Amino acid sequence: MSNAKFCSQCGAALEEGQYCPSCGHSNSDNLPSSNVNKARNVNFFSAIKLGFVNYFKFSGRATRSEYWWWALFILPLTLASYAFDAMESGSIVTLLIYVVDVSLVIPTIALLVRRLHDTGRSAWWILLTFVPFIGPLVLLVFTVRSGEEYRNKYGPDPRRLRGAPGHP
Repeated sequence: MSNAKFCSQCGAALEEGQYCPSCGHSNSDNLPSSNVNKARNVNFFSAIKLGFVNYFKFSGRATRSEYWWWALFILPLTLASYAFDAMESGSIVTLLIYVVDVSLVIPTIALLVRRLHDTGRSAWWILLTFVPFIGPLVLLVFTVRSGEEYRNKYGPDPRRLRGAPGHP
């Protein structure tokens, strides 16, 4: 297994090909197995990329930084849709912003599911959004808390590359 390579973005074992089968990251900067103890670093742009690459992925885990960078990305878009709706109801710009908002609902829910998985919780906890005041506050606490270290029933720790101590 000395020739094993891992994705520098998500830590998945790489197969032959140009892109990682898990996150779609380019295979050009593979990490050899001797460097598998490095932690995964998610910045603003990689979080946006992961959000779109994992558009319909409701399994696995997501780090806090991945979740909150995505939230920072969609917040201005959502605020802009409210502002344009208040200024010019029915304009083509408002319609375009609503289309963008609706297209971001699925990856946002998928990311929340993966974030809940990182904290060891089922996706059913999303139903708390229907409990006024308390539900969203509880979900906020869950998303702010650190995820479980190492593997849980939803997958390996996304903050560590596979092959690190405690990982298969």
